[in-house]
Amino acid sequence: MNVALTLLSSVLDDAVRQGTLSRNVAKMVERAPQDKHEMKTWTEGQAAALLEAVADARLSAAWQLSLYGLRRGGVLGLCWSDIDLQAKTLIIRRARVEVTGSGVVEVGPKTERGKRTLPLDDALASALRSLTARQARERLEAGEAYSPGCGDCSEAHILVDELGWPVRPEWYSDQFRNPAKAAGLPAIGSTMPGTLAGR
Repeated sequence: MNVALTLLSSVLDDAVRQGTLSRNVAKMVERAPQDKHEMKTWTEGQAAALLEAVADARLSAAWQLSLYGLRRGGVLGLCWSDIDLQAKTLIIRRARVEVTGSGVVEVGPKTERGKRTLPLDDALASALRSLTARQARERLEAGEAYSPGCGDCSEAHILVDELGWPVRPEWYSDQFRNPAKAAGLPAIGSTMPGTLAGR
């Protein structure tokens, strides 16, 4: 119910901005209380075990970003233009999410606070450098078949397949679960991220 109300409120907000409505009556509706579930997390040791197991994997840098605290959509939305390996920072500007009836879309942060700059630690910066080198090799091998950029934002995403195309959210979750299961780690949610305890 709350999800439907949020969507309706967003549509009515747009109508108010366009001048077709004088106010958003959905904001006057009392929302149903939601049960709060404690978020399952891995311990630092469990996260370290996964990173050690996938150190040489193609998606290692992406999984490190998830363990760093980025949500799945945030990892998928990152472009190379959001990364400054010299300054060791990344900027969260967009997310790639699956929307029923629309497929995968790119959306901006819900609030201004959602757009933020984060520091990169040495391990993550190193993993991203390795990823740039791997993608350069893949681009060379694929030749003209390699994607020139995302169809939504025309930029080069960090998380792409071997032909440079951005991946689907559920595919990424599945790829994350496989090594976690192989390492004997507990499931921590169906939509990512795997996060460290104390996030």
